[in-house]
Amino acid sequence: MAGAFYLGNNQAATNTLRGVFAEVIVFNRALTEGERGQVEQYLAKKWQLYPARAIASPLEIPNCAMWFDASQGITYDGNGVSQWNDSSGNARHIVQSVNANKPTYNPSNAAFGGKATIDWDTVGNGDRLERGSADTLAQPLTIFAVANMANASSTNIALFANVSGADLSFQRFSGTQWIFVGGQPCYFPTPTFGTRPFLATIVANTTDSRVALNGQLVTANHINGGVSALGTFRLGSMYNTFQAQNWNGSIAEFIIFTRRLTDGELTLVEQYLARKYNL
Repeated sequence: MAGAFYLGNNQAATNTLRGVFAEVIVFNRALTEGERGQVEQYLAKKWQLYPARAIASPLEIPNCAMWFDASQGITYDGNGVSQWNDSSGNARHIVQSVNANKPTYNPSNAAFGGKATIDWDTVGNGDRLERGSADTLAQPLTIFAVANMANASSTNIALFANVSGADLSFQRFSGTQWIFVGGQPCYFPTPTFGTRPFLATIVANTTDSRVALNGQLVTANHINGGVSALGTFRLGSMYNTFQAQNWNGSIAEFIIFTRRLTDGELTLVEQYLARKYNL
């Protein structure tokens, strides 16, 4: 900001804002995501704005079981990503030891506002990252993902899945059918594809199973039974029967909570991700 600073008026002093100001803060540098969250929280609390607060990290919400952020915890070699560390503090890292099946690391993806992503660029080569069966995450679960697709017509691809395919998955099944499998399938329209990322919010719960895309509810259905668990978790690939088919696009962030978040908490996490990736 160079030159004179005008508050409530334009430079020519011909148009004046009709209203009031309670507080104006100017910093002489760009703030980090965490700093922005702190200032927003301060102002929201002081002036009783809605939402009551912002979060600077998903760890501010209790029961975060897995958190993968492509800007941290990546082990990368000449063959691709061999390990993506879990930042939740639970050490549920996901790995791929098979050189031929490693997705790639992109330190600055323009489609995600220059943020880092993990990229699955070819359908059918079996790229995936996995967590073994040492942990079984059973419903209720709340899952968030920021991703995009390079090819919306690819069949038998999944953003994530339990390796058996019988429990939890978020996938394109056939034709124009996208489904969330959580005991009883929930069908929804094809997410946005191409250069624009989308935010998926997934609730797996016996009484409230639903999927929202970019904060808008697209399907709701009761599970009414089923195991609904992530036993051996696989990110970016289908389950065993179709393991040669993998996600075709990028994933920037993936978060799992081991409970059904409240509606207010859902909004807080969605706002955190939307602000971070300019959705």
